Amino acid sequence: MGSYGRNFDFRVMPFGAGRGSRYLLGGAANIPIGAPVKLDGSIDTSSFGPDNAVLGMALAAGECPKPATGLGGVAVYEHAPAAYAGFDPVITNYSDIDFVPFGKLFQVVSGTQTKVVFTNTTAFTFAHVRTYAGRIMVAGMGGATSGDAEPGSYLTPGLGTDVGGYWATTATAANGWLVVTAASESNLEVEAKLTF
Repeated sequence: MGSYGRNFDFRVMPFGAGRGSRYLLGGAANIPIGAPVKLDGSIDTSSFGPDNAVLGMALAAGECPKPATGLGGVAVYEHAPAAYAGFDPVITNYSDIDFVPFGKLFQVVSGTQTKVVFTNTTAFTFAHVRTYAGRIMVAGMGGATSGDAEPGSYLTPGLGTDVGGYWATTATAANGWLVVTAASESNLEVEAKLTF
């Protein structure tokens, strides 16, 4: 099993049917593993041949209804076995490779039995050598406000940036892609279960 980086992991793995493959990430930028994606019919998949079964996906940003199964979900990419190709293997470890590369086939995860965990990270420098940027996966961690992620609240696509968050809370069940099952302010973690 590959690493999913510092910001995402599974608590309960998806069943086979909930781990769809043959999706192509469009656009011109990588996205973090664990980000929400949805169908984008404008993405050109013709390079896979006229009879391909590849669907184009794009980062979902902004509150929206949960998609039908197979037409959206949580983006997952497993870089193994050539995970370190193109990276300096001396200073790159398994948690550094935490993105879905654009123009590559990846997995879209769904399934109501699937449970994930998102971890917000802050910028830090390791051993005066490596500087790591921070990333907010779930907005609303760190304060008692109505937008906080807490057990029972729903998550929907957020602003879609490292600063604004890839997931945000919503009070609208129809827009709830995930339901929060646990949240830890001290660990900056939100555990959630998919709703479709």
